[in-house]
Amino acid sequence: FPLAPRPSIVLRSVSLLSSRHPELRLAILGAVRQDDLRMNAAALGITDRVRFLGARSERVRSHLEQFPRSIRLCSSF
Repeated sequence: FPLAPRPSIVLRSVSLLSSRHPELRLAILGAVRQDDLRMNAAALGITDRVRFLGARSERVRSHLEQFPRSIRLCSSF
């Protein structure tokens, strides 16, 4: 997977695009800074669109399969 832009930018993008794309969802991989990112998602009103999947593992990879490949963004924060 390619590295994603800064997570805060991705969260803001999801917020801006969500009204035109109600199906839009975001999965964030990595265990670092999750509390900050959760607060950011809550402030943007998109907690229902974001899943925090924690560290990479087989369980996370199988969970990620439900997302269309075109919107999977991964990074190690």
